[in-house]
Amino acid sequence: MKISFAICTYNRLSYLKLVTEDFFKQCNEIGSHLNSWTIHQEIDAESGMLNQLLEIEFLLINNNSNDAAEECYKSFIENFELHFASLPSNNLNVRVKYSAIYIFEKKQGLSHARNAAIERFTGEYLVFLDDDIRLADSFLLNLLMNIQYLLVTDSLDLNLESFPTKTASLPFIASVRIIPEWELEKPEWLSSKPPFSLSPSVFPSHDYGSESRTYPFVFENLKVANPIGAVMLISRSVFEKIGIFNTELGVGSSVLGFGLHEDTEFFRTALKERVPIYYWGDTQVIHPVTKQRMSGKYICDWYFKSGKSLTWLAFNRADLFENGQAGMIGMPVFLIRKLPKILKQFLSVKIMAIPVYLILKLLSLMCFSLLSYLSFNFRIIIYFRALMMKCLGEISAFRVLH
Repeated sequence: MKISFAICTYNRLSYLKLVTEDFFKQCNEIGSHLNSWTIHQEIDAESGMLNQLLEIEFLLINNNSNDAAEECYKSFIENFELHFASLPSNNLNVRVKYSAIYIFEKKQGLSHARNAAIERFTGEYLVFLDDDIRLADSFLLNLLMNIQYLLVTDSLDLNLESFPTKTASLPFIASVRIIPEWELEKPEWLSSKPPFSLSPSVFPSHDYGSESRTYPFVFENLKVANPIGAVMLISRSVFEKIGIFNTELGVGSSVLGFGLHEDTEFFRTALKERVPIYYWGDTQVIHPVTKQRMSGKYICDWYFKSGKSLTWLAFNRADLFENGQAGMIGMPVFLIRKLPKILKQFLSVKIMAIPVYLILKLLSLMCFSLLSYLSFNFRIIIYFRALMMKCLGEISAFRVLH
C-alpha cells in the first residue's frame, strides 16, 4: 500500500518546521513498529524479493511563498530524503519505503496548491495536512490502523500485524479530531455551544469526541454536516469520481474574494455522490489558535468571507443544498417553505441589484448588533457583529454574481 502526505504552504516557514518534525518523527516510529513485528510478507514471483508492505510519500507544495528563499523550502524534502535513504533497505526486516516530491505552484491559492498535489501524488491515498498544525502522538499509526479497519473487513483486531499488502480502491474520505490549542487563555465569551455560538471552523476546531462516526452526524444536539479541510484523507478513486478542488473558492484563490469553503464544496459533492466520509476520533492533531484568530476583527473577516463563499455555492452549486435548491441566500430552507408565495415574490424584488430579503436581514442584524451593546456581554456582541458581516458578504457576492 502506498499513502501520500501533502502539505501546502504559503509564508509559514516557522510553522512548517514544526509539523514536518512531527511527521518525520512519526515516520521513524512507523518503521520501528513494522520492523519489530512478524507480519504478513509477500515475495515477488519474478524477482524473488520481498515487496514493501508500506510506502510513504511526502509532498511539499510551496504556493509561491515570499517569506524565505525557495531553497529553504526545498531543504525539507532534501532532509527527508537524506534521512530515510540512510535506513536499511532491500532486506526482510524492512517493510517501509519512503519518497519525497517538491512542488512549486505559482498560481496563488490553496485550491491551486491542493490540485497540484493531486496531479503529482502516486499513492492510493492522499492525506492533506495544514502547514500550521501539530501531529498528536501516534497520529500516523492510528491513521494506518483506521485504513486497515476499512480494508480488512473480516478483521476487528486493529493491529498492524495483519496489515494488508494489497488494497482495494475503495472510494472514501476521512477526517480526524482537531483539537484547538489556545495561545492565550481561551476567553469565556468564546463558545461553539448555543446560544450565541460561533462556528468552530473559525479557529479552527473539529473536536467531536474520541469515537469514530460517519458524516453527517449529531454530537451533543449539534448537527455536523461535513469535516473541515485542516486534515483530510482522500482515496484516489474519489478524485476519479468527483474531480478536484474548485479554484474559485479557497484561501487566496479568487480575485473576487471567495476565500473559503472549497473543502465544503468538495465534501458535499462527495456525499451527494454517496462517497462515505468518516470522522476518526482516535486520530488527532493539534491546531494552534493564535492571538490574532481570537480577535473580533479576524472573526468578522472570516464570517464576511464565509458569506461570500456560501453565496457563490448557492449560485453555482444549488444541487448541494437541501432538495437541490439553495433558496433565498442566507435564509433557512424550513423558513422559506413556510412563507406565502406572494411574500416570497416581494422578498425577491431587487433594489439596486440586492434582494429585499437581504436588505431586511442586514437592517435587522444592524439593529440587533447595536442593541447587543446594552447587554455588556461580549459573546452576544461578537455574535451579532459576525452575523452582520456574513450578511454583508452575502450582499457583496450577490452583486458580483447576479
